[in-house]
Amino acid sequence: MRRTTVVLLVMILGNSGCASGMHFGRHISGPPPDPTEPALSVLPDARQLPKIALGEKRPQYRVGPLDQITVLVVNRADLGSQVPLGGGDLRRVSTVDDYGAITLPLLGSLDVAGQTVVELRRLVQSRYSKIANTPPQVDVEIVAYRSQAVNLEGEFQRPGKVYLSDAQLTATEVLTATGGLTPQADTRRGVLIRDGKAYRLDYRAAEQGKSDVQDIILKDGDKISFPSVMDRVVYVFGEVGQQGTFNVPAKGLTLLEALAKAQGPNVVTAKKKSIFLVRPGPRDSTVYRMKLSDLLAGKDVMLTAGDRLYVPASGLASWERKLRQLLPFAGIASSVAIVVREVTK
Repeated sequence: MRRTTVVLLVMILGNSGCASGMHFGRHISGPPPDPTEPALSVLPDARQLPKIALGEKRPQYRVGPLDQITVLVVNRADLGSQVPLGGGDLRRVSTVDDYGAITLPLLGSLDVAGQTVVELRRLVQSRYSKIANTPPQVDVEIVAYRSQAVNLEGEFQRPGKVYLSDAQLTATEVLTATGGLTPQADTRRGVLIRDGKAYRLDYRAAEQGKSDVQDIILKDGDKISFPSVMDRVVYVFGEVGQQGTFNVPAKGLTLLEALAKAQGPNVVTAKKKSIFLVRPGPRDSTVYRMKLSDLLAGKDVMLTAGDRLYVPASGLASWERKLRQLLPFAGIASSVAIVVREVTK
């Protein structure tokens, strides 16, 4: 009977210490390399796309469907555009139809898609010269740009469709026209999609003067998106003042900054020599072990979204907690010993 009771006690105490394990890929001593965004690092950089340098001649706008243009023939009100613009504006307009044509008196349907203002002026003047006694003076102006648009998604002050024009062509010009990005925009993780292909758009680097992506020439059908920094967090656990999740701002977040957000390591219970950074990978995670003293000495490291930071307890704190856990079982052991003694009398 005594043997059975002792075996039962051992089983109780043994099972109390069972814990499920976690599997990680690599264990590395020392800081991790500069983080890269796995989803973005494989994308080509948008800097390779055509740009307009400062002072460089800009490409001329080419007319397309839904654009509204004014064709004026001097001293011939019966020729040129005939539809009143309205709204107190005395100009008359011609709207380019879905087939890229406009209709003018005596000329009928005139194909204008793909032509610049200069080319269109020459075309109309040439056609009217064939039916007029004297070559007419023709003036052409684009009143409304409606044929070429880019789509803005995410953290823009005014997301949606933006139409391109002579004065609104580059990435910066389009962003300015929409009021810019919101304070929550993650400017490092922009994406430009063109003709079904995605490009990495690091606008943070442009703001710092390290990139010229702001001068990229946008084209019809382009889509630009910027996510929110609120979607990017790191996790801090262990012996810190406040465990939890913390947002990664647009400028980035270092390990020491994350510790500061978590109110720092506990001065009594934290193990100062070892701090663990768990960085998830496509298939497995990598654990980096670092020293707080090295970080404070200038070897701080950048974190990336999804990083797990763990500050372990010191040896004394760990033993103290284990002792607390064992005390209830010690009481159980004493009770079992008493039962054994009474049963075997």
